[in-house]
Amino acid sequence: MLNPQWLDTFKVLVETGNFTRTAEQRFMTQPGVSQHIKKLEEACGCELVIRLGKGIELTEQGQRVYDYAQSLSKHEQALIESLKFDAPYEGQCVIGCSGALAQRLYPVLIELQVAHPSLSIHLEVAPNRTILNSIHASTLELGIVTQQP
Repeated sequence: MLNPQWLDTFKVLVETGNFTRTAEQRFMTQPGVSQHIKKLEEACGCELVIRLGKGIELTEQGQRVYDYAQSLSKHEQALIESLKFDAPYEGQCVIGCSGALAQRLYPVLIELQVAHPSLSIHLEVAPNRTILNSIHASTLELGIVTQQP
């Protein structure tokens, strides 16, 4: 397994094209950046960059490793985003229930919407079977039935 810190240092090096700027962005010393690149090249078993003075040029293998590092970064960002929970008082919510229950819920839901303008609640009145079917079809976020299915 490739060290994620080495990959990140390599990714920044490719994006900056310069060891000094990479060191500054990674809060490292320039020799530390060189060490990360050397260890990554050893782990990969090939040269990844050609040093041109203070700049670099990617080898074909280096381009592959860079593409891999970018992909990992995007997947990590997507994972972190997917772990965030929705704001509880924003968006739309569709609720289904019986008519008698709707009469009791309606005033409470109106108060909730007034208190949270970014929240939109739609209350559907329907028979139990329709509510259950809507839950299975994912057209309701919440269904309240008065009899056991």
